[in-house]
Amino acid sequence: MPRKTVARIDTRALRHNYRLACRLASPARAMAVIKADGYGHGIREVARALASDAPKFAVACLEEALAIREAGVDHPVVLLQGMHSAEDVATCVREGFEVVVHSRYQLDWLAQAGETPTVWVKVNTGMNRLGFAPGVLADVMARLGTMLRRRRWRVS
Repeated sequence: MPRKTVARIDTRALRHNYRLACRLASPARAMAVIKADGYGHGIREVARALASDAPKFAVACLEEALAIREAGVDHPVVLLQGMHSAEDVATCVREGFEVVVHSRYQLDWLAQAGETPTVWVKVNTGMNRLGFAPGVLADVMARLGTMLRRRRWRVS
């Protein structure tokens, strides 16, 4: 009979470790990456535990970002996989989520949207999983620049 695996988290230790990592990374700024349900520890609990220390969170997808909002945390949240549909753009704008753009279809969705969330551009630096090839980056930035001039963007 399979046994149930249980993961327990010491939120005090989590906060301590986050603060230590920030000190060691200084002067760089840090955000808390809590994708995959807080790496199995519960995204809502982890977000609440780090809310007083982390200025920003990063998650994989929109569902995880919405779970942070449901937990009552209103920090900026970056969607590392970006948007998965054109309809996601409006939700990201409404909730103040920032999106990583890694493909032309995501650029197309942004071009069709009225208002646009803050955008991060993912460049493929060799892992060949996601991101724009360095050779097309100038075109991507030009297209984003054209969109920026045409409408209201959130730029950070």
